Amino acid sequence: MACRILTTKCISFADISQFDRYIIDFCKGIERLYGSSVVTPNMHMHCHLSQCVSDYGPIYSFWLFSFERYNGHLGNMPNNSRAIEMQLMRRFLRDSFVHSLEFPSLYNDEFKKHFPTVVSETVHSDVEILKIMYMSKRSALIIGQDWQISSVFECNKSSCHVFCSEDYAMLKKTYCHLYPSDNEHIDCMPKSFRKCSSITFGGEVFGSYKSRHKRSSYIMAYWHDNDGKIISDVGSGDLQPGIIQYFVQHNLLMGNESRVHLFAKVFWLMPFPNVYRFHCGKPVEIWKKNIYDTFGPSAFIPVQRIFCRYICAEGKLYNKSVSYICPIMKGMNV
Repeated sequence: MACRILTTKCISFADISQFDRYIIDFCKGIERLYGSSVVTPNMHMHCHLSQCVSDYGPIYSFWLFSFERYNGHLGNMPNNSRAIEMQLMRRFLRDSFVHSLEFPSLYNDEFKKHFPTVVSETVHSDVEILKIMYMSKRSALIIGQDWQISSVFECNKSSCHVFCSEDYAMLKKTYCHLYPSDNEHIDCMPKSFRKCSSITFGGEVFGSYKSRHKRSSYIMAYWHDNDGKIISDVGSGDLQPGIIQYFVQHNLLMGNESRVHLFAKVFWLMPFPNVYRFHCGKPVEIWKKNIYDTFGPSAFIPVQRIFCRYICAEGKLYNKSVSYICPIMKGMNV
């Protein structure tokens, strides 16, 4: 809870005082349970974080995680272990020069699609991003929304596939829930789709369970109801955790219009009764481990409906294997 309070992008002095109480209680509890020998200098420094936040604002404004992340990018660049600094600088200057060039207007449509990393990235408006963020909320309508994929979402390399009969039937039902008045177009929807393992939205990566972004495949959404159904009433349903298996980019022809949608295929976790689910106290919840709810139309969720990710830890409760989950807010700056 202390970390959850401290890592918010807006924090009040009351929140800082609450964090300070929690972190001091934690450090004292560690010393009481395990002895002073396990108390580290970092734990002592944690007790001064409240003063730092009071002086400099939210830790988002001065922490160094972004620098460490880019150091990781630099370390992953191929080199021959000689004069690495010169190689990195040459690569940086080369890429900067290429990105500064204006893409030729002649044959733009033919060549632009082959140079996705060279063409300057599109700047998305705050209104567009806020609209998508609203669509993930509990109070947002499901029927009547424009669920076409937006350029805000960036897919990694994708490959062509064909739906199996079960997935094809379930995606049809998902479409029928989104567009209940367009059944005639949904009945003859294409069986082919493009499959990708991860997407990026506003700098935040959402991965799939069998990709290298496995930890980013844990998501929560107001979408799934019991027995594989989709929430029908606005404002109803709980925030349910699930695991993304892969992403589906699918083209639905509606009249003379082509609508491209981006879905995540998700396995939704089975819940425990509330007496066990909130055993640890909010925001931590307990869900069944490796046991998933009934496969149904809710298995395909529009990516706009994803509310947030969560972190997961495995453990035992009354000798039963369980998953401890805790939601994490979207790391998005608007």
